[in-house]
Amino acid sequence: MHNHRRLLSFAVAVIAFVLQCCTASVPNAPPPRTAQTWVDTPVGRAVRPGGTVKAPAVLTRVNPSYPDADGLVLLEVVIDEQGKVAHTKVLDAPSNALGDAAAAAVRQWTFAPTEIDGARVKVLHAVAIQFKLP
Repeated sequence: MHNHRRLLSFAVAVIAFVLQCCTASVPNAPPPRTAQTWVDTPVGRAVRPGGTVKAPAVLTRVNPSYPDADGLVLLEVVIDEQGKVAHTKVLDAPSNALGDAAAAAVRQWTFAPTEIDGARVKVLHAVAIQFKLP
């Protein structure tokens, strides 16, 4: 009976040690993953930047033509797996002319492709274009 208690105490100590080793933090470990937010778009499912998904970097930027107005235009764009703009939507614009000019310019932009676990994915991204008259 005494040997059983010693064996049981030893087993509990071993289990506690294993659990402590397995749950200890690892130095320089990457941060835990956060769940990505996927949304349906007119050109398929896309991920929103946030958490471990970084906003795509602009590689090529085309300046918009300037209508005789100024103001801020907010766009929502879907960037495909190759980094090309697949869809644009004007969210807010002071006029249709500014919204159309901003959307036409952004459709010509290219971005660095977004990857999740090594696979390229579509990304839903917000873009702001500020028009200022000289």
